[in-house]
Amino acid sequence: MRWKIWALALVIVTGLSSAVAAYETIVTYEMKKKENIVTETGTVAFLNFEGGFFGIIGDNGKHYDPINWNSEFKIDGLRVHFTAKIRPDLLSFHMWGTIVEILTIQPA
Repeated sequence: MRWKIWALALVIVTGLSSAVAAYETIVTYEMKKKENIVTETGTVAFLNFEGGFFGIIGDNGKHYDPINWNSEFKIDGLRVHFTAKIRPDLLSFHMWGTIVEILTIQPA
């Protein structure tokens, strides 16, 4: 009889441990997902190296290298407000700034 109680306690503890681990995994994933979104205002800049390209210098001082923005915003000195997803999974030959995927962009 005593071993049944221990077995039941072991099953309960194991189940609770698994539930806690799953919850922590989901919360960590959601936090990381949110951390990869940036909303910023900045200035478009033409950078005359690596063949020349446009980037955004955020008001926070960070450099952003967008991969998918419309050419109508590629004007040196244009102030923009944008929301972007940081793409640490991508590489660029520009080697300048953080690679981002523009979600929304508009003149500031």
